Amino acid sequence: MASSKLHAKDVKVQVRSVSLAAITGARYWKADTLRFWQGGKRERKKRSIDDADLGHGLPVPRTPRLEDTGGDGSPEVPTGFDTVSSVISPPNPALFIDPALRSDVNPLYSGPGATRESSAGSGNITFNELQNPSDALGILAQIASDGEAAYSNHRHITHINSQNTLDYPLVADGRLSPSRIIGLLQRYKYVYHPYFPLVPAATLDSANLTKTAREEKHLLTAILVIASRDLTDEPNVFTACAEYMRSLVSCLAAGGPGNVETVEALLLLAEWTPYTSRSDAGHVGRGEEDREAWMHVGTALRIGYYLGLDRYSFAVRGDDIKDPQWQRKRLVWTACYISDRQISIRLGRAFWSRGPGPLTTLRKEDFPSLAAATPGDEDFASIFQATLELTLLFSNVHDVLYSNPGNSMRSHLSGGYIKYIDDFRSAIYGWKSVWGTLTCSPNLKATLLMSYDYLRLYTNAFAFHATLKRALASQEQSGENHKQPKTPSVPQRVFYNNVGAVGDARFIYEGLNAAKSILSMCNTFVDPEKALRYMPLRFYLYCVYSAVFLYRARCAGVLSADEENSVRQMVTETVARLERSGI
Repeated sequence: MASSKLHAKDVKVQVRSVSLAAITGARYWKADTLRFWQGGKRERKKRSIDDADLGHGLPVPRTPRLEDTGGDGSPEVPTGFDTVSSVISPPNPALFIDPALRSDVNPLYSGPGATRESSAGSGNITFNELQNPSDALGILAQIASDGEAAYSNHRHITHINSQNTLDYPLVADGRLSPSRIIGLLQRYKYVYHPYFPLVPAATLDSANLTKTAREEKHLLTAILVIASRDLTDEPNVFTACAEYMRSLVSCLAAGGPGNVETVEALLLLAEWTPYTSRSDAGHVGRGEEDREAWMHVGTALRIGYYLGLDRYSFAVRGDDIKDPQWQRKRLVWTACYISDRQISIRLGRAFWSRGPGPLTTLRKEDFPSLAAATPGDEDFASIFQATLELTLLFSNVHDVLYSNPGNSMRSHLSGGYIKYIDDFRSAIYGWKSVWGTLTCSPNLKATLLMSYDYLRLYTNAFAFHATLKRALASQEQSGENHKQPKTPSVPQRVFYNNVGAVGDARFIYEGLNAAKSILSMCNTFVDPEKALRYMPLRFYLYCVYSAVFLYRARCAGVLSADEENSVRQMVTETVARLERSGI
């Protein structure tokens, strides 16, 4: 028992020596470490606080007396300082160890990141989370930095209050003016933001531009890039913003610092792919936009995992007190999940994000920042919930039907997919019964319905392709028996007015209906210059996929002569509208 007490005392001495070495110098580290590993008991002469000179020459703070107050018992606060930093004196470095190691002891020294960040996160790290070398290094760094931050608190606040100019590189080098930045910010707010309401309202407020430029450079630059991508009469604006954005992303790829606003910026770039949209004609449509979206969303997810945003999928009591940004972090991580699923399905790649999974019940109440402030405002929270639930269905369909190419081929040939498609169709219809009557602006309603129809097409197209594979395999086997020469791989006619006779006829017909609905929505309800141009890239690609699917159906003999003519006119109209919406 005596030896365990001695060991515990030595461990405390060792932790104390580490913190002192980080704050006051390395002279304590060598002697204390040598005593610890030699097992010797440490003896120190007791000294008073005045004799210890732990302030290292700094003036000893004076406790406010009654005559120093404003008459009501509250101390007078000098101009330019906040109450906490003015009243509370800089803490003694030797006595600052315990709050640093246990952030729950004194909430004054527990920053907003001291909630559920992972071991690599930026918040305070306690001994309970000591799981890897990164945690150990973080504990030592936190101890060293807390004392230094306490001493520089007054100077830091005074420095922030004195910054009234716009601290932004594009303004400093004269490439953009503050008024032009405000104009682009408002343009993004009213034109682009409704389709992907991820940017906080404070960031879009021009009154906070000075703070935004100083603390959220990545997000502000991404907004400027997207808002200027269709300003063809001012190419220098987009060029300046795009060059600076590329430098910021390159710094992130090289291990530069990033936080929540960095993840938001990358998600915006992944949704709109502004670099590809401004490429020269003839150099787009060969996978450039997919590669751009894939790289941006992948980087966003890596940074999100590094920051521990995945732990915000579930609500924990007290999060709003410990971390004022926890609601923003939950929204960002949910948006990561949506973008990752949508882009991965679009590219036919594996998913990167692991949450929130299907068992996580997130409702519009979990996203209060998206709720309508007044009765006339857009209810982005409901739209976001509808999009999340639809994305969960997308994910399930992909996991069951498309995730494994080998299993997909066997399922194509055996017909074992029918029960899964029937179940998915019921779930899709259930989503439509709940969210089909949602009241919102016509353009946002069009995006929801286009996503719904594309999910129908994505699900039923599996049965259509399976039917074609079985029919073509049967024709190839018959050709080999008759020793017919092989022809080049071209779309072949499979059906001859007998689609209704195949077992998957209901799936084929519903897939055709979904493809036509997408094109009809684009041609009828979406204005190409005022709406389609500003929508995220995936809605363009929904139209492209639907047109190609109908062409494949026409080649396979699914369409009748009259239906083929109407589909041809529909596709021609869609192509014309896509050209009008182009930049």
